[in-house]
Amino acid sequence: MIKPSLRSSTLFSKLPAAGNTISAYYPAPSQLGAALSSSYDAYWGAIEAMLIDDEIVSDIELRKTAALSMPWKWSGTPTAIENTERLLANIDMDDLIMQSLKCVEWGFNPMEVDWVQENNIIMPSEIFSRTPSHFAISNTQELLYRGNAFAPVPVPKGKVIAVIRNASREKPYGVSLLEAAWAIWQVKWTHVAQLDRLGEKYAVPSTVAISKTATQQDQLDNISANLAAIESGASVALGGVDEIVQLSITGKATELVDVIRFYDNKLCKLITGQTLTTGNQQYGSKALGEVYERATLRISASDLKIVIKTLNFTLLKWLSEFNGNIDIAKMQFDEEVFKQMLDKSADTKPEPVALSHEPDASLLLCL
Repeated sequence: MIKPSLRSSTLFSKLPAAGNTISAYYPAPSQLGAALSSSYDAYWGAIEAMLIDDEIVSDIELRKTAALSMPWKWSGTPTAIENTERLLANIDMDDLIMQSLKCVEWGFNPMEVDWVQENNIIMPSEIFSRTPSHFAISNTQELLYRGNAFAPVPVPKGKVIAVIRNASREKPYGVSLLEAAWAIWQVKWTHVAQLDRLGEKYAVPSTVAISKTATQQDQLDNISANLAAIESGASVALGGVDEIVQLSITGKATELVDVIRFYDNKLCKLITGQTLTTGNQQYGSKALGEVYERATLRISASDLKIVIKTLNFTLLKWLSEFNGNIDIAKMQFDEEVFKQMLDKSADTKPEPVALSHEPDASLLLCL
């Protein structure tokens, strides 16, 4: 494998922009993980479609915000910590972690690093996310940039941070959390489509023209064509029609809304690990809420650990290599503070239920 050049000039030049893959995409993918053509991959398209759903977007943002609140610290000598903070002066670490957490929904999250040279030191000036579908991983584990080029080009070392969630040899691009949400999301949007059709019928009820005089198909077709104008709100004059019958609407919008809400709850539980944020509080107890809270804490900690591991082996390692192998601190998940957070969530006990001496009205009815 030919190693990319490590000249500093390769770090200061930006990768070219690429086309917008969502502009020509209709948000109703038919198959997850199968390429429909050479220019479009249904896997990335399915994720883009699911990210149009406000429930999924809000749940993912909640999960990433929880991960951002997890404790971490710099680990190293005072000199290493000082060097690290000086070289990362242009980078907002909270913003960097939040961008890195896009691996939750995408599985594979490339972030381009812009570098500058100041007073004989090389430091990042900006880090921003790039579209995952514009990158590829070769059989030799080399990161390639596709963009608008006819052939992928190797990405110079230090130019792109690839945050990969649950990568394996079978899945080098990681696993998107939305893979597990695909089936639930499809069923939900089937009911959303039914609700839309029901709304159209309520707005413009279907009608039937009864005619005893029309005997030929062309006469019936002419009546049907004129009758179709009613849907647009236009007036219409019909000849040879004895009666126009308006079909009654029998669809149940309330049931459809309840089904959509049910699947929203399933999506919330899958993404955040709990459902109490979507309107089920009346069914939950304080103890159940604490179980959900601890589960959410562990999920959030797992997400942050992926980011910490990646930044330690990429950005922080590059800071040392590009500046004469100076001492650089490492990010470390603060297990002690995290244990205190878990203990705090388990300290409280469920409130006792006050028992009334008065008999229950439902029991009286049974008696």
